[in-house]
Amino acid sequence: MTTVDLSLPAEIVQEMLNDMPIGILISDIDDNIQWGNKAFQDFTGSNIDLLKGKNKPKFEQSHFHSLDDQENVFHVDKEKPARWLKRHEINVPGPNKTVFKISTYTDITEQKDCCDQLQNQLDELSTIDHVSGLLNQRAMLQNLEPLVSRSRRYQNPLSVIAMDVMNLDVVKDQYGQDAVDYCVKELSFLLKDQLRWADLVCRSGENQFIFILPETDKPSSVHLAKKLNDRIQELTIHYKGHEPFSLDVSLGVAAWEKGNDSILLLRNAKQSLEVAKSRGAGSVQDC
Repeated sequence: MTTVDLSLPAEIVQEMLNDMPIGILISDIDDNIQWGNKAFQDFTGSNIDLLKGKNKPKFEQSHFHSLDDQENVFHVDKEKPARWLKRHEINVPGPNKTVFKISTYTDITEQKDCCDQLQNQLDELSTIDHVSGLLNQRAMLQNLEPLVSRSRRYQNPLSVIAMDVMNLDVVKDQYGQDAVDYCVKELSFLLKDQLRWADLVCRSGENQFIFILPETDKPSSVHLAKKLNDRIQELTIHYKGHEPFSLDVSLGVAAWEKGNDSILLLRNAKQSLEVAKSRGAGSVQDC
């Protein structure tokens, strides 16, 4: 078999790497940046001459935003338009037993945008809130209408409780969105435990929950709302070593009345909720 010598002068190899359409960054074994190509500079808006000798992980931390579930996918928002990059790393032996780290960065912005569009379409079709695991707004409306029709036909009692978690915005300001999601999950566990299997527990917004209670009249719903308020006040949130805190809620109750449709029933519950919120955390109001 004939062999072909493919060894190339270092200058030619460097020129080829410099013209590659993917970003390339070379660092030493201690993660100190040694070289980067044109594409890397274009992707990140950086000057490689100013980066030489800098720590690569620190550079990435200051310039990139990694996804929680994909540590090698980064969002670069210092460039306009913003880019999504996917990183791949390999170790390459160098002269005198040295080792270099080669990091490649592929621009996946178009693929990411396409995936985001598909995810948005799936979210629109979904009936489950992805954070709480509860029914979402779309599912709530789908399930409420048949129950209202049944009450209209048979005069069966039906009630709705609207609940607002009044201090979630404060939690977000202090600890971030992850803390909000954690609180929502903890609260959802409590709600599922406290309500009956026939009741519909829904998350209708960032801070708001709706409970649809078939075969339940207003006095029973008010009693349940007060019970939920007591249980939530007893719930202590322990988040990542921070000082424990509790959640403040207000609840509004409305019962179906002759002539009500699903929209009016929800509106009445939310109007009761607004009155309860005006009275302060821990209030329960019925219309």
